[in-house]
Amino acid sequence: TLLLAFPDHPLPSLLYLSIFIHPATDLHAKQEVVGALISHIGSGQTKEINRGIKTLALIQEQETGADRVRRPDLSLTKFSALLDGLLDYLNTLSIYQAREVLFLLVKISPDSGSPIINDIHIVTTKYLSHSSWKLRKLGVIGSCALVQALSSSEPQEKTWSLIMRVLAKLAPSPPLLALLYDELAACIAR
Repeated sequence: TLLLAFPDHPLPSLLYLSIFIHPATDLHAKQEVVGALISHIGSGQTKEINRGIKTLALIQEQETGADRVRRPDLSLTKFSALLDGLLDYLNTLSIYQAREVLFLLVKISPDSGSPIINDIHIVTTKYLSHSSWKLRKLGVIGSCALVQALSSSEPQEKTWSLIMRVLAKLAPSPPLLALLYDELAACIAR
């Protein structure tokens, strides 16, 4: 209820972050923090959603920290099954929010064969075939998140194959092709 009560204030995010990164916090408490943030993201309230996404991103950034030393105790990877539930909320999020969630999930996933990546692939394929423009846009953004995930850990042929499948799917739709090119350019810029 912290984010609901104070959606514009940074204090709730800092409290969630502090609880998660505190050395005395056990796995169950961390799971509760992640679950609460997922609930905030699924709330339907724009400010609450944005703050929940930003807080998860802050937690994810703590895994490597400023010194670039990996801290497995702060990894969100062990909460993949919970975080996978964010895919259920994609169609209720704005395009910007969905982009943030998809790329956050890709960062959290340990490798390109992880269950989160597989689920993003399933959702993306479904969305690319949908008649709704918004869902097709989400499919394009999800495809680009997958390209980013695959390009960092898979052979180049697998990434190229994904791009070619998406291009073929979007060929009849110039606006969606343009979105794909913009999203791919943004991936390269990251």
